[in-house]
Amino acid sequence: MTTIGKNIVRQRQTARSWKFWAVLGLFGLAGLAVVSRRNYLLFHSLAELFSISVAWAVFFLVWNTREMMENDALVFVGTSYFFIGFIDLLHTLAYKGMGVFGAHWGANLPTQLWILARYLESGSLLLYPMLIGKTFRPDRVFFSWLGITAAVLVSIFYRPVFPDCYIDGTGLTAFKIGSEYIICLLLCLAFVHLYLKRDQVDPTVFRLISASIAATICGELAFTFYVSVYGLSNLVGHFFKIVSFVLIYHALIRTGLTRPYSVLFKSVKDNEEKYQAIFQNAQVGLFRSRVSDGKPMEANAFCAELAGYQSADECLKQYDASESHLLRQAYREMMPEIEKTGMVKNRESRIRRDDGSTLWLGLSGSLGEDKKILEGAVVDISERKLQESTRESQLKLIDFAARHDSRQFLQKLSDEAEMLTESEIGFFHLIDPDQETITLQAWSANARKNTPGTEPMARCYPISQAEAWAECVGKAKPVIHSDNSHVSRKRGLPEKHAPAIRELLVPVVRSNRVKAIVGVGGKPIPYGDDDVKKVRRLADTAWEIVERKRAEERLQAANESLEREVRQRTRELEKIAYEFESLFDSSQVGMMVLRGGRFFSKGNQRLADILGYETPREMEGLSMKSLHLDQERFQEFGEKYYDKLSQGEVLHVEYQLRRKDGTPVWCSLSGKALDSGEPVDLDKGVLWIIDDIGDRKHAEHVLKATLDQLERSNDELAQFAYVASHDLQEPLRAIIGFLQLLESRHHDQLDEKGRHYIDRTVKAGHRMQKLISDLLALSRIDTRGQDFAMTDFNEIMDKVLGRLQSRIKQKGATVDCGELPSAMADASQMETVFFNLVSNALKYNESQAPRVEIGWTQSDSRYRFYVEDNGIGISPRFFDRIFIVFQRLHGRRQYSGTGIGLTLCKKIVERHGGRIWVESEAGKGSTFFFTLPSQRRTG
Repeated sequence: MTTIGKNIVRQRQTARSWKFWAVLGLFGLAGLAVVSRRNYLLFHSLAELFSISVAWAVFFLVWNTREMMENDALVFVGTSYFFIGFIDLLHTLAYKGMGVFGAHWGANLPTQLWILARYLESGSLLLYPMLIGKTFRPDRVFFSWLGITAAVLVSIFYRPVFPDCYIDGTGLTAFKIGSEYIICLLLCLAFVHLYLKRDQVDPTVFRLISASIAATICGELAFTFYVSVYGLSNLVGHFFKIVSFVLIYHALIRTGLTRPYSVLFKSVKDNEEKYQAIFQNAQVGLFRSRVSDGKPMEANAFCAELAGYQSADECLKQYDASESHLLRQAYREMMPEIEKTGMVKNRESRIRRDDGSTLWLGLSGSLGEDKKILEGAVVDISERKLQESTRESQLKLIDFAARHDSRQFLQKLSDEAEMLTESEIGFFHLIDPDQETITLQAWSANARKNTPGTEPMARCYPISQAEAWAECVGKAKPVIHSDNSHVSRKRGLPEKHAPAIRELLVPVVRSNRVKAIVGVGGKPIPYGDDDVKKVRRLADTAWEIVERKRAEERLQAANESLEREVRQRTRELEKIAYEFESLFDSSQVGMMVLRGGRFFSKGNQRLADILGYETPREMEGLSMKSLHLDQERFQEFGEKYYDKLSQGEVLHVEYQLRRKDGTPVWCSLSGKALDSGEPVDLDKGVLWIIDDIGDRKHAEHVLKATLDQLERSNDELAQFAYVASHDLQEPLRAIIGFLQLLESRHHDQLDEKGRHYIDRTVKAGHRMQKLISDLLALSRIDTRGQDFAMTDFNEIMDKVLGRLQSRIKQKGATVDCGELPSAMADASQMETVFFNLVSNALKYNESQAPRVEIGWTQSDSRYRFYVEDNGIGISPRFFDRIFIVFQRLHGRRQYSGTGIGLTLCKKIVERHGGRIWVESEAGKGSTFFFTLPSQRRTG
């Protein structure tokens, strides 16, 4: 049962509880009346002490729930009853026959105290409506009432200025009788003010306080007929006083306890449901594990996917069976820092999964409130780490090349390729221009370390004798061998080196010709696409440097051999410079050098293409300011990143640069200062590697366009449903018409069975017409609905009840409908909703006295309508099913219908921005609810 259904049941139980207590109270009052006949003093003491107990219970209830109360005015009233109860206690002790105060006080003192307490009570109830909506501190309210009470008691006991209320031998004074009427007038004014502000008060609280005021007035009127302390009017007045105090008590129970706790628990449940929805649907891996042993208690689908499992349940079940489980490794990585600081934030960790593949994860987490649960999040950062590691290696190579010769550089290249791919060996081979000869230029330091006594040297051999290398040159594409044992002639390994079972070869291709091959081997697990990407990016960058290095070495050789021939040397230098610029411009990566970190010094053609310039020369002297979208972003970029450059860090950032024509372009930037000193001197230049990532941004745009296309497809599907439903009507009408014509014209020629078949067929056709008509209406809800206009729901119900009048009379049913509100709606569709709900309430009702009640309530900015019946009811397991098209719980022989009515209602209510649901039990009737916004923009 839903929360609303439980509230309705709880309200009914509360009504029964009220009846019980009312009967018990009547017996109690009767008992007090009997006591008053035998011992009036005992009756008076019991009545007053009961009232005093209730008054103080009211105070303690208010005081201990003041933080939960939404209405501070009730705190004001509840606090007043503490002092009213205190004065009533003095009145009880001063009553005739108690003997607590001296005889000289007579009957005047208790009467004065009585009038004083009633003035305080009527005054607090009069001020209550005026204070609704205002806030104040409860302690100030308490001390204010304390001061007022102390002042009036002083006026009676110490400075007797309070007017006499009773004179022995004379009776009640005019002041006392007049005060009773004044108190009644104050209470009437209190009720008027309360009625005017009834919308700001809980309905139950309004009724209880109003009834309390009425009971107090009746009691005061009874006391105006006061004859003696033992008279009947005194008895009746005390009865009304007891009732008044009990009603105030229940009013504050409603506000102080029942309502706040029900709201509190509902909020807790709503928050839990929201948490679960966010947890399960998050596009980040989320999990909760025990701190003691790392055992996962909960994980979402995204986390399971990262761990390599199909579902979260499988991920949790496999934890104990796998020592390399992702969550087990994440727990080990996070716990040292968790134990120190209680939390982990963005910790980067490399994880190896069960299938041997590796992932780079970003780990974050903290301890739960009980310190026994680790709440963690994992993010796949493998792609970012791949880019970072590759770019960092590229920058290292560029920096290394500036201070070393080509042989050392090629060994460094082999080392970097080996390190990036976690291999045992690395190689670099050059391919001769004839594409028939391959030359081993260098192998990694690790390869030489594992083969003592072997030094790197250039070794040439025909490509035809190197199977794997020949395959790479022939295809001009990367080649992966997961099992290299079948290759008969292996080339490239140092002598006596252990065989490399796995091998990856990546060619460097320029002008459709393979220029070089970078190779790695001996990885513990198979090579994958990430390894290819790493080696390819590294090889492309290295090739440019290799060419430049070879040019520099050729230049150096020319300087040594042709020192005397300066002119020839100059021509060769110009030629080499030209070759270098050509190679620099043909790079697949945008590169630029900035003087002082902020002014363009040098760049290649790829950079010019990315930024929209014709040539890099056009950019010479440009300030970096001109490459930013605006002055503010330029300053922000410098403040955020240049301090890190000056500390020698390698930067990686995605950023929008400004093209020459002013349009933005998304780029991936990697930068490093060229100076390696401490501190770093940015005036010596900053090298930036720039990649255009506009394609990825474009893919995001394409995704949005695809979603828009899906929305248009949905509209076309609705139009198709309308056309299909409409076109089915014509052949059905023809079938029914011809069958009826056949039956009428050949009635005498047909036997009973033939006429029965025709009758069943005609009825089936009519049912089909009704079904198609309902489907047509269902397809038109969103496309053919009228514009929303201010609609009087009372007029709608008049039309609905008029249409159902004959069925109501036939059933002998009673339909109760109170005054309904007006709201912005499609009147025709709202009539359909009410017609279906009331019609169903009559149809599915086997009661001897069918009853249907239509009503509404308002909460915040929504109307909630309901249609309640005493019919056959619905089992809770069918609640969702009944709103699905064609879903019926009974056969057509029991109840007619197409099974579309409630689906129509659901679609219409959802079109109006509301929702519809049912609360019921089998055999106990049903209540259908639906909500609508009480306010809606018309423009």
